[in-house]
Amino acid sequence: MAIFLPMSTPEIDNIEIDLESKQAIDNILSGIDTIKQNGDLVKILPYIEKYIQSCTKNYLNAISYLIIDKDYNVNLTGYDITITLSPLSMSVYLLFLNHPNGIVAKQIHLYKDELLANYNKISKRDDYDQAVKSIDDIINPDKNALYVHLSRIKSAFIKKMHKDLAINYYIIGERNKPKYISVDRKIVKVLNDFGA
Repeated sequence: MAIFLPMSTPEIDNIEIDLESKQAIDNILSGIDTIKQNGDLVKILPYIEKYIQSCTKNYLNAISYLIIDKDYNVNLTGYDITITLSPLSMSVYLLFLNHPNGIVAKQIHLYKDELLANYNKISKRDDYDQAVKSIDDIINPDKNALYVHLSRIKSAFIKKMHKDLAINYYIIGERNKPKYISVDRKIVKVLNDFGA
């Protein structure tokens, strides 16, 4: 009977890694294929599983510092990961970062001035009316713009790291309850005048 291991899933395929790491993974998978061809895969699976569980447990408990740099990138220094968001998405991200207790989506209109100030600093747009329109779209309850940005933010983190780590850094929260970023603000640093 042939044993097939799933080597590719959408979740794995979406994670961006450098070429050197990709080659290392290919070498590991090639080694596993050799073990499988020798008929020993079933014998070593418990060792592989134990190793992965050990690594996962240790790594998923290690939360990284989050630094927003002067170019408005999110840097997770402990993982050597940089997340880049559009100016509008970053404006939303900074808003939630500055409100650790969260914001109820239906009350986002109460934060219009803060969102607009964030967006004007980040985008450096000359067209104030267009900036206001962009923020009005986000706070308009009849539009889905806020949720589009929440989804883009989540996707940006999940593309760079394991989902169980990413959840600490993107905006989460149940329907009709405050949405928030769970990372401890003691390990957050903003290198500009937003001051999370």
